[in-house]
Parts: sequence; structure tokens; C-alpha cells
Amino acid sequence: MSARNLQKEAPHATAKRNGESEGAKWWDQHAALFSAAWKELGSLDPSVTQLQPSCLHPQMAAALKKDPHNLAENMRGTLTEVIPGVYSFPLFTEEFCAHILAEMDHRESSGIPIRRPNGVRYTASEHQTEGYEVRHRMGWALLHHGGHVHEALPITEGERINLILWGLGEGGVVRIRPRAQKVLV
Repeated sequence: MSARNLQKEAPHATAKRNGESEGAKWWDQHAALFSAAWKELGSLDPSVTQLQPSCLHPQMAAALKKDPHNLAENMRGTLTEVIPGVYSFPLFTEEFCAHILAEMDHRESSGIPIRRPNGVRYTASEHQTEGYEVRHRMGWALLHHGGHVHEALPITEGERINLILWGLGEGGVVRIRPRAQKVLV
């Protein structure tokens, strides 16, 4: 069976909270098929999957070239704390961002089912009223520990496309809670 034939069978993500395992059995059951399909599809531009220095914003590239082991110090003049605990900095060139968008269009139009990340954990009791707002810029990154309660406000014009990179835990899993420490005997 082709991965594309499974598009109609793919479980629809509906959970608004605790959806980490929603449809997991189905996705796990077909994981090898999807892996082969993505490999067969390939990418439009190898620079999207094989990151090259030319993809980086000039300030990021300069900071890495200077001393990759001291990136925080090298970025000090560029790194901006836009709200408490959230930092903004230039990461990618606009040209590279256009390549990423073309790659996403390529994958979305392939017919291969795509699973959304489902680790939503916001509840009304976690609501905060600080009211910070961050204006995004193409190619710029926002960095935070992930525990910040945040929302995407409705857009009034234009288009919003986010690239979210999660720090993965053991086994490639995105964890919304700290995992238990291993006990070494």
C-alpha cells in the first residue's frame, strides 16, 4: 500500500489538550511506510535538509565563524530580550526562508499524510494578563524554554507562517513535562 493511499484514513487531530498520543497507534503502525515515502519524495533543495552556512543570516554566520563554542557571547549585541525570558535574534536569510516555504508546499502537495504536533497544554487556569506582544520578522528566531504560556493572536492582514523547532527528548519525543531522572545503579 502506498503512503498516499492512507491520506483518507489518517486520524484527524481534534484534541485541544493532552493530545500527545492522539492517533499514535495508527501513526506508529505506518511509520516505516511514511519513512520510505518521504525518502522517495526527496526534497526540492538540498540546502533545506543539509543546512549550509549560506542559509544563515550574516550576523549568525559571523558569530558562528568567530567561535562556535562561545555563541552566546558572540551574539550578545544581536540577541534581544523582547519579553522576560524570550529572546529574538537573526537566524536565517530571507532567501533560505523562501526555500523552506517551497519545501513545505512540496511536501503538503505530495499526498503523504502529515502529523501535526499535538503537545498543547494551555488551560484557562494558566492564563496570565501581562499582555506582551512580539512582532515577528522573517528569518528571525524567538527562543524560550517552552514553558511560557503564549498564543497566536488573529492576524488582521498578510499571512503568518511559523517554523517551530522543538528540543526533542529521548526517542525523538517532544515532552511537555520534565521526564523522570534515570537512576544509575
